[in-house]
Amino acid sequence: MDKTSLNQKAWHRAIKVLFMIAFLIGQGFGFLITYSIVDTKILFVKCDNGKEFESPYQFLYSDAEKLLINQRCNPDEESGESIQEAPLRLSDLLAGGKELIKHPEGYYIIPNHITYYKNKYSMTDKIGFYVISFISVSAIFHLIAKMFFYIVLGEKFFSLKKIRQQ
Repeated sequence: MDKTSLNQKAWHRAIKVLFMIAFLIGQGFGFLITYSIVDTKILFVKCDNGKEFESPYQFLYSDAEKLLINQRCNPDEESGESIQEAPLRLSDLLAGGKELIKHPEGYYIIPNHITYYKNKYSMTDKIGFYVISFISVSAIFHLIAKMFFYIVLGEKFFSLKKIRQQ
């Protein structure tokens, strides 16, 4: 039996259709898995002094986390401007967008900072991941096709064909 006589059989044509449907479904799963990996976002903090860094926390809810972020924003200072040392002016808090938090050592004024999300991977990295996904799924299905012809037709699994010179 050879490939031309195999193409005349209905069961072989049905297997080819199922193979193509499985290939498309496999590519879809590959792209979904890749999308779930490359769509990761990272929380960044931008301080009022312009310093920008990746946040070690997913959300900034607790006062202790805000004090630690302030220490990263202003490494030369203490953990914030203590109210015991500096007089509290409500107008400074409201106008400067600063936050007043309570800590065991006292109250602290935390300078304003902005949190925002950035993509973890650049666009070229994302394209690379999608290409790798496509090539990987295609290679798996190519090996499945080679195994089918090895089993059914007895073709060599790996064959190096010589190029004829004319």
